[in-house]
Amino acid sequence: MYGIDGLSSYTFDDAFSELDEALAQRRDLLKLKDIRIDSLKAELENAENYKAEISAIESLIDEYAHYDVDSLKRYFSKAIALSSFYGDSVAARRFWLAEIEHMPVRGEIREAFMRIDSVRVNDLEEEDKILFFEAARWASLYTTSIYSPHKLHRGYFSKYGEYNDSLMARTDVSSPRYRLLAGSHYLAKGQVSLAIAALNDYIENNKEYNEDYANALSMLALSYFERSRKDLWMYYIILAAAVDARIGVLDNDCLRQVCGALYQMGDLDRAYEYMSVAQDDVDRCKAYIRSVNVAPVYPRLMADYRDMQRRREMLLYFLIGSLVVIAALSAIIIYIRYNDVKRLKRLKTELVNANLVKDSHLGRILSLCSIYMEKLDDYNKLVSRKIAAGQIDDLYKLVKTGKFLDDQSKMFYEIFDNSFVHMFPTFIDEVNALLGPDKGFEQLSEPVKLTPELRILAFMRLGLDDSAQIARFLGLSLNTVYTYRNRMKSRAKNRATFENDIINIGTYN
Repeated sequence: MYGIDGLSSYTFDDAFSELDEALAQRRDLLKLKDIRIDSLKAELENAENYKAEISAIESLIDEYAHYDVDSLKRYFSKAIALSSFYGDSVAARRFWLAEIEHMPVRGEIREAFMRIDSVRVNDLEEEDKILFFEAARWASLYTTSIYSPHKLHRGYFSKYGEYNDSLMARTDVSSPRYRLLAGSHYLAKGQVSLAIAALNDYIENNKEYNEDYANALSMLALSYFERSRKDLWMYYIILAAAVDARIGVLDNDCLRQVCGALYQMGDLDRAYEYMSVAQDDVDRCKAYIRSVNVAPVYPRLMADYRDMQRRREMLLYFLIGSLVVIAALSAIIIYIRYNDVKRLKRLKTELVNANLVKDSHLGRILSLCSIYMEKLDDYNKLVSRKIAAGQIDDLYKLVKTGKFLDDQSKMFYEIFDNSFVHMFPTFIDEVNALLGPDKGFEQLSEPVKLTPELRILAFMRLGLDDSAQIARFLGLSLNTVYTYRNRMKSRAKNRATFENDIINIGTYN
């Protein structure tokens, strides 16, 4: 938001808001104008007499003023021809004088000033003099803006000052319009401070959306431009463009001046938006001479705007590409996360099942202990009966055969092998993975029966690392256990870590 010296309650944002609001309402305003024009054309077509016909044409001239220069010229010609045909020389002369105002914006500058120079002012009635000075004043101002949109073209602006002074001399000094004409007088004389004071006084006290109010704003803008106050020039030229939009003026130059300033400021978006509206006004109004002032700026603006759009498109493509990459990465992360969740669920299920299996086989082992206690009790009773009966020799033979111990060992191995394999179903595969090629164990057949080497590894996996204890459990000599352990270690891929690797079988890392 840009502050403006001397206008503490106003900003450029306020001015642009005013302009944007006016442009937003412009379409409806022009639609209403077209409706009025169609209605007047129908009225003209159905006119039954000269008075009705000339009245309809005069209204059409008012509607087409600053709206369509070709149609305006056609109806001026029709009005002059019709009034002349009916011998109404007063009306014909007034239409002829009034047309002077609009001739420069359709490119007839030379013709306009030839007509002005041909007028014998002293021969005119007072009403016609005012009409002539008004038309000549506007024609001079339009020509000034055509040759230089915001600087004072001294030749034509001097003429503007002369016709303005002639009007001012015929205007009541107490009327609001006198302050407007006085401001233009001071500006034409180079008395810029007085011009600013008079024009500010008019603007503050006469805010009405009409040509005079737009003229006061543009004159005040010119005054500040003469003072090199381009900030205030721009502020008031924006407001003048807003008033033009509100009253349906399409052949003025204020909006194109705003476009040029915005382009110099680097505000390409707003410059392009307003330039599009301004060029649409030119096409609709056919005041093509208004395009002369922006001809050097327009191509550069379009080129820079296209470059900016391309840069934005590239940025957009980059952002879209980045979003696609982020989306792809997110999908991959979600997929990995989903698989991790599934894996965790599977592991949880496996752990639950493993715990169930271990609980089941722990129960079998406890049951085995109970059986051993029963067998030991039965054996104790048998020994007691044999001793009591004096059957010492029978008792000796029973002990010497070792059948009781063999039966219990066989029962123990069957339960142990079955329980261990169910607790560690991949034990042999994982052991084979630790051993060298062609040095692994064969898969077990049913019923499950571990080899002595596998039983030694099974005890190691269960945390029983003492070879003496393993020997007692398996009924082997200590040297045999050592031999088996060394033999299996020699078959390992990594001898140094083999026993730790056995202990880690079946664990989840």
